[in-house]
Amino acid sequence: MNGLSLVQACLALCFYKAISQELIDKVFCVNFIQCVENEIQMCYSKATYPERVLKLVMQLTRSVCLDYSECNVPWFQQNFIEAHMFKKPFHESAFSRDVRKFLRTLLQDDSYFRCNHVTPYGYQIAFVIHFDRDKKAIKAPMETTMLQRITK
Repeated sequence: MNGLSLVQACLALCFYKAISQELIDKVFCVNFIQCVENEIQMCYSKATYPERVLKLVMQLTRSVCLDYSECNVPWFQQNFIEAHMFKKPFHESAFSRDVRKFLRTLLQDDSYFRCNHVTPYGYQIAFVIHFDRDKKAIKAPMETTMLQRITK
């Protein structure tokens, strides 16, 4: 099987909570990652194939990290997510503008909510509000990118 097919099969198994520890260990090892990198270098369609493979590897890594945390697969996709989000244009809908305006009126300060938040595992959330134990809105923590974390 080529790397793309194997990653797709593993992702499907993850969705059904049916991937084995043995298969996870074989996919998340240096040899397999090198094979995928070689496959990307030798691919026929440099315009689409590498992005497709890398996106599926990111999805597989996210699924294994979240659903099979006991396997201790490290999250190594942050740079890919940040680069992918940077390329993706943001288009705010009229509904989003209305929600943002409502939140601004309700909370009386933009620092109490965040729009278009991207979680560390690459999920996009339209609006995030943080609350304390008494269920009162608190200021959102400052966001840092991987580069900012490394340079601190």
